[in-house]
Amino acid sequence: MSTNTYTAKETSFWHFIQDNNIEIPIIQRDYAQGREGKEVLRKNFLGDLKNALDSENTLKLDFVYGSVEHQKMNPLDGQQRLTTLWLLHWYISLRAGMLDEKVAETLNHFSYETRISSREFCDNLCNSKHFTEFSGLDIVGFITKQTWFYSAWKQDPTIQSMLRMLGGTKVTDKKGEDIIDGIEELFEGTNDFGEYWRRLTSDSSPIVFYHLPLKDFGLSDDLYIKMNARGKQLTSFENFKADLVGYITEQSDSELLDDNTKKNWRNLLDEREGIPIKMDTSWTDIFWEYKSTKSNIDEIYFAFLNRFFLNELICMKEDGNYMLTAEALEKDKRSFSFLYGEEGNDSKILYQDLEKYRFHNGEIPFHLFHSLKKVLDRFPNENINDFFPKWVQSDFQFIPRYSDKSITSLGQKERVVFCAIVRYLENGLFEIKSFQQWMRIVWNVIENAGIGTISAMISVIRLIDEISCYSHSIYMYLADKNFKINSDAAKDQIKEEIAKAIKINNDLSWESKIIEAEECKYLLGKIWVLFQNREETSLDIFEKRYSLLQTILNNQDKYYLPKILISYYDKEKPKCPINFKKDVKIWKDLLTNKDKGLFDCFQRIWENEINPDIKYQWIKDIATTQLLNNSRNDAKIVSSYGRSIVLWGTSGCKRYVFSNEVWGNVIIGNYRNLLLDSEEIKLQNNELKVPNTNFVTCFDVNFKYKDYFFQWYGSPNNAELDIYLMVDNWTDYKKRINPTKENNTDEDEFFCFKVTPNMSLENFLISLDGLIAQERAEITIA
Repeated sequence: MSTNTYTAKETSFWHFIQDNNIEIPIIQRDYAQGREGKEVLRKNFLGDLKNALDSENTLKLDFVYGSVEHQKMNPLDGQQRLTTLWLLHWYISLRAGMLDEKVAETLNHFSYETRISSREFCDNLCNSKHFTEFSGLDIVGFITKQTWFYSAWKQDPTIQSMLRMLGGTKVTDKKGEDIIDGIEELFEGTNDFGEYWRRLTSDSSPIVFYHLPLKDFGLSDDLYIKMNARGKQLTSFENFKADLVGYITEQSDSELLDDNTKKNWRNLLDEREGIPIKMDTSWTDIFWEYKSTKSNIDEIYFAFLNRFFLNELICMKEDGNYMLTAEALEKDKRSFSFLYGEEGNDSKILYQDLEKYRFHNGEIPFHLFHSLKKVLDRFPNENINDFFPKWVQSDFQFIPRYSDKSITSLGQKERVVFCAIVRYLENGLFEIKSFQQWMRIVWNVIENAGIGTISAMISVIRLIDEISCYSHSIYMYLADKNFKINSDAAKDQIKEEIAKAIKINNDLSWESKIIEAEECKYLLGKIWVLFQNREETSLDIFEKRYSLLQTILNNQDKYYLPKILISYYDKEKPKCPINFKKDVKIWKDLLTNKDKGLFDCFQRIWENEINPDIKYQWIKDIATTQLLNNSRNDAKIVSSYGRSIVLWGTSGCKRYVFSNEVWGNVIIGNYRNLLLDSEEIKLQNNELKVPNTNFVTCFDVNFKYKDYFFQWYGSPNNAELDIYLMVDNWTDYKKRINPTKENNTDEDEFFCFKVTPNMSLENFLISLDGLIAQERAEITIA
């Protein structure tokens, strides 16, 4: 965090330019207030300046700050205002007849280094001899007709903008009326230039600003690059920043607010510790660490603020309750959809106006700015990702990063992490130990809360928001018997965290053991399976269970875990599909989800030997053979078809049926014998029967008979199994040349027949010969 101190002083432009040689550095963008399309901006700003000259009220402009090098003041911020004020003083001095050598010499303390043409143009304006013949009409026409004005200067963006600021445009508003957007237009018909000049140059000038010298910072060129690496056109961030500061200023002067509230808003504009100066100095330092290859930071700065606003929108409360339901937020096309980003991608949001950010009854709540200030002021120098649990694998970055041509976006889980860090910094200073403990709880909840939808993400963010007031002492509060939360999100995981916190609070040696178990890839923060009977579980029992689990998980047989679990299964048929996919996440779900049927097996594992007596043959075949090793990655056991127990997966996988079961109307044992009992039938790869088991392959069995290729095709939805004549190598079904009907059934289009219940081998071979004869007959006819 920055420890710099700032001293700003109020001054007028005339006094400021007398004491300083102002040079807009080459790194700065061109003069933007005079651009085409900025007519309304010019009208409003020039109108404010003239009103100040015509009234007794003082107009206080924003800060101007920069650094002095080689006796030249290079403005870091305030270039646009200084240029407009310079043009205003130049024009009024000219019209008042005061542009003599002395005044011209003072005005010549202002120049542009951005281009030689810009610098020379400013120098020529400060030559009083060039304007002795000016009549007071059409200042732009007069300048551009002078011999010292080169026609090439019309291509200089800064000179174009200066001329436009001096003379204005013919652009009209919606009513067809000319927009007064030039200095000459503004003072048309005025005869008080002498008085205006007197007021501008007096000690009580009605137009002032605060000058903030940065000479003590030693930042010089590096800081200029930081502040001006935003390109030549105003970015979304620049527009957003200007409107945001403008909003704070409006609130600080609002007649609708009481004095105390306005004072709070004014504090946000403090010249040393306020948001405007912070955004351009110490906070910029934070984002500068992650600048793009072209030294840009605006995009990541803007992305961060959008995420901050979205977080506050989700957590917005009234009378202690969240203002909007998750459903209402999702339907909010004004603020939530904008800040959430199209399809959740918030890295491409373009600033339009401040309306979408005024989500609290049409206003931006003071708390948001107050929170933002705390968070960025307390942002640590350490890499906060280093203090996440070791098992966390995430690309999350609290400060956005540049990635190729875009900004790294946030997923649902990462939005919750963002909220957790915001709330931690909002509630206190960064401290490694408490932050580690807080993020351990947060990531455990995130990983096991099932954040797959927007509404789920909102619910978990609000859960984290609710418990974040305890973020710096999370163990103590979770272990407090009076600890209660209103959220129903991640209820089981919160119960687990409470149980673990109680253990840790009572005996600190629990913490390292719990953290070690949470890092297991099959558990990832959810260790309930080791915590059964959690109140009575001692540290010794916990360690014994974890050691036993590690023994199982580290076995060289990659299917050892499913085999052990299925060994303890005491059902004749699985009540739900038991998935043996070779996927850590699926096994984590089986181990930790109480509704999956296998969770209770662990209670028996803790109490018995690893290899128990197996009650059912189908379980023994799976648990004691290589059957699983022969299956596909997505294999699972189901029993939902007929009375069969089937080990199968998705398309193309090997599917096995317990052989003493009935598949449809066909007894599997009989079906197997039809293919095995004939010497003329040759099975592809001889994989019909799984060795040392009672399981047989029952789907898409390829075999060869009399040099013809056949497939026994089976589907769970078919009452019978079909035999198809295939083209060579079983690539496709062989189609009939002359379909018998209009392709109503497979028998009409292909050479095939159905296997009837208890079909004899003799009739099976006769049916095969029949298909061969039909195919030969068609060829002969053709």
